[in-house]
Amino acid sequence: MLKVLYSPEFLKGTKLRIASRTVLEEFATTCKHHNPLTQDQPKLHNVEAVVEELGFYHGGDELYN
Repeated sequence: MLKVLYSPEFLKGTKLRIASRTVLEEFATTCKHHNPLTQDQPKLHNVEAVVEELGFYHGGDELYN
């Protein structure tokens, strides 16, 4: 499935679960074009959260807070 640029997968107010520790650690070591994860972020694996803010990286990838 092709992704539409600048089209969010989750809207503000969406309840979701943060990715697993394995996924977050892989992202931290392989992703070169996004903000690096802080040391505390992998500790939040599998935590339920709500999207409070939505932004985009240049190129269309979502940035959720």
